[in-house]
Amino acid sequence: AEKALSMERQRFQTLAENAPFGMALITHEGDFLYINPKFIEIFGYNLADIPNGKAWFRKAYPDKVYHRQVTKTWLEDTQIAQPGEKTPRIFRATCKDGTEKIISFRIVLLEAGEKIMTCEDITERIKTQEELSAEKERLAVTLRSIGDGVIATDIEGKIVLMNTVAEELTGWTQKEALGKGLKDVFHVIDSKTRKTVFNPVDTVLNTGEAFELPDNQILILKNGGEMMISDSTAPIFGMNNMIVGVVLVFRDITEKHKREED
Repeated sequence: AEKALSMERQRFQTLAENAPFGMALITHEGDFLYINPKFIEIFGYNLADIPNGKAWFRKAYPDKVYHRQVTKTWLEDTQIAQPGEKTPRIFRATCKDGTEKIISFRIVLLEAGEKIMTCEDITERIKTQEELSAEKERLAVTLRSIGDGVIATDIEGKIVLMNTVAEELTGWTQKEALGKGLKDVFHVIDSKTRKTVFNPVDTVLNTGEAFELPDNQILILKNGGEMMISDSTAPIFGMNNMIVGVVLVFRDITEKHKREED
């Protein structure tokens, strides 16, 4: 039994020492029995710095208001936790060097009353998500401000975005159009021959250059109506200057065409 227990401890030690996430073993009384190298790497604290939970909370959450909030949440989670149950939480934590990080914590209660706390630094991930969200918001505002219809497709020519003007002109909502091929939503025919115009997306993807259709094109609307349009199509370049999709910009020139005919 002692040999088996020793082997289990050795396995745990090996796992903890090489784990890609921070790990701490905490007693029922709140003393820190062990913290792994990744934990020290993330926070800078060692066992001498945080021998128990009180020291940890005092150092990691120096702001009094936030300290009370985090402590209250931890206590509530501990009281209702069942053995083997994972309790995930995300908190900001102050490191030994004074920097603040956003950490994803998971607490697992063991049968003997001890707790294993794992932690992952997600600061950069959250920052990237916030930057992406801000970029999407800027894009949305820009698209709403454009007076022309805008449709974007992926590399396969399937629609991934439509602005409000494009919805109004075509009669399709973005929700309805997402995932459909451009030709299913943006069906264009020649005003003279009444034949379907070739797919501009294919041309752009093949040439890698912007393309502009002549003004004698008719867009067949969702309700069957027709609209004279002027449009241009251009490639969307991603990383490494690779084409990741196509953007199509178009406008209603029906009235302009009538005036020119008159």
